Amino acid sequence: MGVIFGNREFIDDVTLPGAQVQHFSLEGTRYGALFIPRQAWDDSTAQKVNRELGIHLPVDAYEIKFDTLDSLLDDTPAHGFRSRHQLGLRPFTFKELNLLGAGLLESIILFDQDFRGSGYYGCAVDDNPQLCHYYKRLYRRYGNYFIECGLMPHTSTRGTCYAFLRD
Repeated sequence: MGVIFGNREFIDDVTLPGAQVQHFSLEGTRYGALFIPRQAWDDSTAQKVNRELGIHLPVDAYEIKFDTLDSLLDDTPAHGFRSRHQLGLRPFTFKELNLLGAGLLESIILFDQDFRGSGYYGCAVDDNPQLCHYYKRLYRRYGNYFIECGLMPHTSTRGTCYAFLRD
């Protein structure tokens, strides 16, 4: 059992120019880490991150969105984030959750090795306390790993917003 990484591909150059999705899977579920250049997207998440973390995100940073691959690439905005339960999937074990988080964070490092972004940022779904707790746990567990890679990790008190900025 482990994370299996697939390809990374550019998506929809018209609506999200420069956006790429890194494919990976765990236990047969396909996931994606979507990297969207800040200039190509609604800046509301960046402004929220700036406000909640008390930092200034570089204009050439990338917003990160993470979900099942089907949800990320779904053109129906009403669907939004869907839990594993809503997708008809069994809950992950604690070990699987740790592997999934490691896959997400490794996706950031793989992307950074190729593109050397000035920063990466995102926000969890505010009304999902379990997800916020999960991101806070990942932050505590892997923060030093990002520092070693030249990215300073930042997170909000509640774990809703996070950023990894180049030193």
